[in-house]
Amino acid sequence: RVLAAGSGVASGFIAVIAGLAWYYQRLGNLHDAYLWTWAFAVRYVESETTFPYVLKRLVTVHLVVILAWGLLWYFGIWQVLERLRSFWQKRAVSPEAVLLISWLALSYLAIFVGWRFPGHYHLPVLPPLSILAGQAFSRFVAEQRCSPQRRWRWIRTGIIGAAALPAIGFLIVAFVVRKQTLDFLPVVQRIVEETNPNDRIFVWGTSPQLYSFSGRRMATRFVSCTHLVGAYASRPREVRDRGQSVIPETWQMFQADWEAHPPALIIDMSTVDPFWSAHPMTRYPVLRACLPRYRVEGVIDGETIYRRL
Repeated sequence: RVLAAGSGVASGFIAVIAGLAWYYQRLGNLHDAYLWTWAFAVRYVESETTFPYVLKRLVTVHLVVILAWGLLWYFGIWQVLERLRSFWQKRAVSPEAVLLISWLALSYLAIFVGWRFPGHYHLPVLPPLSILAGQAFSRFVAEQRCSPQRRWRWIRTGIIGAAALPAIGFLIVAFVVRKQTLDFLPVVQRIVEETNPNDRIFVWGTSPQLYSFSGRRMATRFVSCTHLVGAYASRPREVRDRGQSVIPETWQMFQADWEAHPPALIIDMSTVDPFWSAHPMTRYPVLRACLPRYRVEGVIDGETIYRRL
């Protein structure tokens, strides 16, 4: 039964990958899918991955996330060990347990893809971890209720505190950055006012939300311009500022897209984003050659908007 459950998990992953490959092949962009999901990832990892840098990210990002989810990890690992103990003792292990443990293990391994450990890479771990932790926690509560009243009170206080502290921390961070995350709305309003629904726009920087909130299509395939200049957040600052793309042919792709459907507006975010201060549009020849066909339409909160002549 365990082997059958494990085979089912593997078959599920293979089926999804095969289905996606067939879908991309049908659309005619299987090569692009391979380029950005595999070739790009390999080149990115090889670009500046060093042991000290990986160790630093492991401690400053991965460990912090693990500690924030400490209660879930405690009970989740407890449940995993219980199921493994049952397996070693030749007791029956349900296919559901095998599925959950396999799901958790594969999701956790995926965090290490790229050796950068960004926070959102940890999110796929939450579903299986929460289910496993819930199972162990239910058993724990049932057992501890028989404990002396004083001990049970301390246990409840500790659990509530361990759950509340990270939740309060995340809420505080959310309220602190709330204003910053909504600063783009005036720009969105200007885009909507200055363009038609069928117009395309181009955002220089890392603000893909301008496309989705304005309802305007992208002039190029690059949702974020980080692919053009290699300014990925998890890279060392000196590497980000070099302005070198991980995929050398990205500027040719950019130029082909631009010529096929030039944008009605250009929104330059590099003028207000410190992260992009080293990457003005005039630094890159392909983009610099396009600017003479545009004029400055206005400036909103420091962000420059250009309109096609």
